[in-house]
Amino acid sequence: NYNNGEYLKRIQIGNAVGSIYGFKFKGVYAYDYEHSGYTTQSYETYGENTAYAAAQRGDNATVPVARDAEGNILYDSKGKPLHMYFNYGGINYEFKGGDVIYEDVNHDGQINELDIIYLGNSNPKVNGGFGLNFNYKQWKLKLSFNYRFGNKIANTARLNNEAMRNNFNQSQAVSWRWRKNGDVTEIPRAMNANIGASFNSLASDRYVENGDFVRLQYMQLGYSLPARIAQKIGLKTLSMNASANNLFCLTKYTGVDPEVGYGAWGVCYDNSKTPRSKSFTFSVNVGF
Repeated sequence: NYNNGEYLKRIQIGNAVGSIYGFKFKGVYAYDYEHSGYTTQSYETYGENTAYAAAQRGDNATVPVARDAEGNILYDSKGKPLHMYFNYGGINYEFKGGDVIYEDVNHDGQINELDIIYLGNSNPKVNGGFGLNFNYKQWKLKLSFNYRFGNKIANTARLNNEAMRNNFNQSQAVSWRWRKNGDVTEIPRAMNANIGASFNSLASDRYVENGDFVRLQYMQLGYSLPARIAQKIGLKTLSMNASANNLFCLTKYTGVDPEVGYGAWGVCYDNSKTPRSKSFTFSVNVGF
């Protein structure tokens, strides 16, 4: 699939159903080709502000040129470096500085359907829950946990909040976007889709995250007043309970909630904009 933000749906021999397919994210091009320094003219024009000069300094000097498996630049018959293109679905777009670097799997200088790879599976290897009960004299503590391990999530909420392709509100992460030649960042340039082509939000592992989590789903703490003390105040029983739901969740997932529904063979998308709420309850039970 060559549309921004849409992951390919595929059933492929050797991979389980629910697998995620997309491009491999390799960062952001730091320089335009004109600032590469690979030609005498560009070096004379831009001087030290070229990728070639940056490479001599040891800087990250990524430029949208084609490279072989060993990282060597590929040249055409005239001895000029081959430019990198997005050539998919009838689109022929030349990558520029500030654009996302997608891995050219077959090293042909083009990003297309041949560069789409397996990125993980939406279905967890294991999920379940467990509970713990503690009793000490008049005190009781109940804990209930649920967990999920071994699944991947396409964080499309993050994708849309970092896309910079429209006038929607964006994440604060876009403050670190590429702005000029020489910038080294993981956030590509802003490119309104109404102004020009942008392929910086293609489905890639940039937005595929580990969905492992352990959640404290429910906790209840109770205390019962001893009967002899309760009788002194004219009661048979007196107990108090405090409970909480969704108290905390242990996860490395960057979205608001890793507990996202998953289907049979489709991609597990997270479009959530609001985290699930916490709730607290306090109760008093009186017996006469």
